[in-house]
Amino acid sequence: MVALLLSFVMARTLDAVLHGISSSRAVLIITDRPNDVRESITRNLGRGLTMVPATGGYSGRKKMLLYVVVPRAEIQRLKLQVLERDPASFITELTPREAVGGFQLVHPQ
Repeated sequence: MVALLLSFVMARTLDAVLHGISSSRAVLIITDRPNDVRESITRNLGRGLTMVPATGGYSGRKKMLLYVVVPRAEIQRLKLQVLERDPASFITELTPREAVGGFQLVHPQ
């Protein structure tokens, strides 16, 4: 039991040293269904995101790149939401050094 506890503590410590103690994760999503994925993220997770037009380097096809920053605890939920809307999407998770500022809901007048 002590060995399991020690292994857990060492794994968490190593993770913090290698990836930092940042509680946020930046996620890049490349998708053919940006509006479905955007709506799912904004509606179900309450997160804002940035959409950037992109072109596939190999295929030359037009794609959309979505950039979103979420708390570390929401990563799995985000991935499930994205893959539910677009199973063919490509998802990359990054660890930002710092995330400052935030999403502000803008109401049209």
